[in-house]
Amino acid sequence: MVLVIVTIALSILLLSETLKITKLISKDYAELYTNEIVSDINAHLNREIGLTLKAANTDDILAWIKNESDSGRKQQAFSEIVQFNSILQDDNLFIAINSSKNFYFVENSKDYSKFNPSGILSPTMAEDEWYFRAIASEEPYMLNIDTDRFLNTLRAWINVKIVSEGKVQGVLGTGLYLDPFIRDIFEKRQSKGVKSVIVNEFGAIQMDSNIENIQQNSFDPISGNGGTIFEFFAQDQWQSQIQAYLKTGKAPLVLELQKERYNYVALAPIENTNWYVVTFFDANTLFKASNLFPFISITAIIFIILGIIINMLVQRVFIRPFEQINLSIQEEGSIVDRQIFGQDRNDEFGVLAKTIQLMKNRLDGYNRNLESEVESRSAALEAAYQTITVNEARLNRLFKNIPVGIFMLDSNYQFCYGNPNFLRQFGCDSEDMFKSRYYKNYQRLFVNPKDYDVMMNALKEDPEVLTMELHLKSEVEGSFWADVRFTKTSEQGENWRYEGILINIQGKKDYEIELMDLATIDRLTGIHNRHFFDNLIEDEMHRSAHYDEALSLMIFDLDRFKNVNDTWGHDVGDEVLREVAKVVNASMRKSDVFARWGGEEFIVLLPHTSKKGAAVLAEKIRHSLENTQHPLAGKVTASFGVSEYIKDEPFVDWFKRVDEALFKAKDSGRNCVVSSDSPKCISPTFIKLIWKREFDSGNKTIDEEHKQLFELANSLMDYFLEPDSFALEMHQFDLMTAHVLDHFDNEENILSNNSYPELEAHKKLHKVLIDKLSKKREKFFNGELKALDIFTFLVDEVLVDHLLKEDMKYFPYLNSELKDDI
Repeated sequence: MVLVIVTIALSILLLSETLKITKLISKDYAELYTNEIVSDINAHLNREIGLTLKAANTDDILAWIKNESDSGRKQQAFSEIVQFNSILQDDNLFIAINSSKNFYFVENSKDYSKFNPSGILSPTMAEDEWYFRAIASEEPYMLNIDTDRFLNTLRAWINVKIVSEGKVQGVLGTGLYLDPFIRDIFEKRQSKGVKSVIVNEFGAIQMDSNIENIQQNSFDPISGNGGTIFEFFAQDQWQSQIQAYLKTGKAPLVLELQKERYNYVALAPIENTNWYVVTFFDANTLFKASNLFPFISITAIIFIILGIIINMLVQRVFIRPFEQINLSIQEEGSIVDRQIFGQDRNDEFGVLAKTIQLMKNRLDGYNRNLESEVESRSAALEAAYQTITVNEARLNRLFKNIPVGIFMLDSNYQFCYGNPNFLRQFGCDSEDMFKSRYYKNYQRLFVNPKDYDVMMNALKEDPEVLTMELHLKSEVEGSFWADVRFTKTSEQGENWRYEGILINIQGKKDYEIELMDLATIDRLTGIHNRHFFDNLIEDEMHRSAHYDEALSLMIFDLDRFKNVNDTWGHDVGDEVLREVAKVVNASMRKSDVFARWGGEEFIVLLPHTSKKGAAVLAEKIRHSLENTQHPLAGKVTASFGVSEYIKDEPFVDWFKRVDEALFKAKDSGRNCVVSSDSPKCISPTFIKLIWKREFDSGNKTIDEEHKQLFELANSLMDYFLEPDSFALEMHQFDLMTAHVLDHFDNEENILSNNSYPELEAHKKLHKVLIDKLSKKREKFFNGELKALDIFTFLVDEVLVDHLLKEDMKYFPYLNSELKDDI
């Protein structure tokens, strides 16, 4: 009976422990399924999100969004959009502009003529609600499920806000087909008793193996349970708890469900999105209690039968013989008879005594064998300890020599360990040096100290894993970019909180910059190449035509350059080309575009510059090249052709005109400048301003000051034609500015004494010119303008528009008796 009770108790205990283990395993399985799906979703989304974020911050796209009607910016933005669209997974980039609410859609198309608005977004239209939700969101991007209006298929949309100057300019995004998600993520993980879905912050199903369950455009709390995860629950208590989690949940969550179809539900956020992965798990998938009932029944029957057999054997072999011995003792009164306990008896007790003695002898032998085994095992443990010591030494060498920085942070986020590679990144020889240099002042590790605050805020959210790309600096090596990964530790009793890995990716960053330079920079001379110029010229022509601004082109070719290569070799020829680029660059403004056209031929694009200004600049460059002596090749001259852009003229025609001018310069003896409308070389003397008698006002003071202004302008241009003359140009410009201010004061006094009726209007013109002079001086000082720009301003606005037009209006009002008075 006792044996039966023990058997039943053991069976119940086995069942109970099995159920406990099943629960723990089921909980872990639910969490594992969820984490795997989060990883898979991130693998599908991270690349597309990264590309879309990069596209949303492209300068050309931002410039067009701010001025949507600018066709030049639009075409340049379209080129960027097509480029990004071609590398996106599903080729369906779209962009919505906030100012106009225009919606543009690009799907595997490179036809600019078809790049027009597909519609206008309206806050009253339900299908446009995604846009107004996206721009109002505090997150940089938002995900939603919607039907592709062109292909009528469901897609997962990535909506990235375009933000510039603190304002939302629009939304840029792309859509991903759901089939790969359902096929690669859900279907391969669905099994009996396991169900996984992706929901948004309102619980609406966004992805499911059953596409009919997917809710589109779910931007508000949903009434009812249809199309939500709440249809999987029979009790309302879970709905409120999960709704609260979906609003604020940042870490994975596992709930044990009572009286529900599934035993566990695991939830985990998809990082930086408004989506969550939810997995329902039925513990019966792993184990059912009813499965143990046959086993327990059979085990109980076996134990009962064994109990009966054992009981019979004990009665026969032990209990009855001992009763007979006891009875014999009582009858004979021989309680102290040593023979009773001795081994000289031939009955069962004697056999038992002999057997006990034999067992003792055997136990002694076993004890000796055990001692020997203990000694053997102790030796093995000592050998194992030695192996562990060796492996620990190897591990320490690995940590010291691994080409990756490894570090640890304690529970207060303070540095507590760093391997040699980590310390070398910051120019430290030891952990003590690192701690003494940066302890409680870790902002010094960052190029931008605000990045430290961003990193700390992210760590204080207590993530399991955090990966960041940081711009760091070293006291010795300077700045560098690094990929840093923090992993939260779970060991009990340890005094650190995060283990970290730091990988220096500066080489990767440099390589990216090098690739960009290779695409736009001529490797020999370091200036722009023809590819860069070809991509730029059409936009500059559109800008010139749109804003009615002058735009000129200069082409120059080195004279008899083949002789240099034939005489001195191509190495010397290459050095001459580099020196030419250096000399020409010294005369360029920031807005000028200087490129190598091919071989020894160069091209210069001059925005805001007339043909006359271009000719002056060409003459200065020609003069500088003529006065440059190369160590071996000597003097190398150049011939120049210049031409001004005519509105709506194709580039090929414009280039032909300037190329013909260059040919005329070559044909005219080389080493000269020819304009497209002049058959002869241009002499630098043409820029001199000459005073004529018809400019006389009759007032001696005014006329002398006007003549002096002509002389100052000519002197400025003389300095401009000399190399390295910035200081002289600046001094001359200051003299000219002071002269203009004094002249305007004197002129206004004379006109006041002569009662000039338009005096106030004339004063306003003076003020406008003074303001322009002040701004041009600042730009000239900062290198944004050349003396040529100042000279053009003097000729066009001060001398022609003002002196020869506005000033002549007051000539009749000057009284003869006051003409020589100030």
